[in-house]
Amino acid sequence: MTDKERLEGIKEEYKWHVENQLLPRTSDDNFEWLIEQAERVQELERVNKQLKGNLSVYKGYYKNTLKINEDVIEENKKYRNLIKDMGREIEVLTDVMSNADNADELNEEMIRLKGELENER
Repeated sequence: MTDKERLEGIKEEYKWHVENQLLPRTSDDNFEWLIEQAERVQELERVNKQLKGNLSVYKGYYKNTLKINEDVIEENKKYRNLIKDMGREIEVLTDVMSNADNADELNEEMIRLKGELENER
């Protein structure tokens, strides 16, 4: 017999006793089972309350993570644009240097500066 069937049987038995104006007498097994079910409900309600609390905390974490992610995306866009701008400036400077009267000297100085940068790393 399933729990649902057992509960229905107890309800029908109680209803019959009430309709016939008799003092309801339920078996000890059924009383014990009802008590277990009530205790189980209390435990499940406690767990449910705890899970709701956890869900609230996790929702907060999720919202914070989304905000951080949005900030990182915006920051990445800014840096990507800066890198593109620097690339265009480097192209312009390279063109200017290539066409300058002292292009060879500028090229040697650029090589020297690159070496210094690499040594600093």
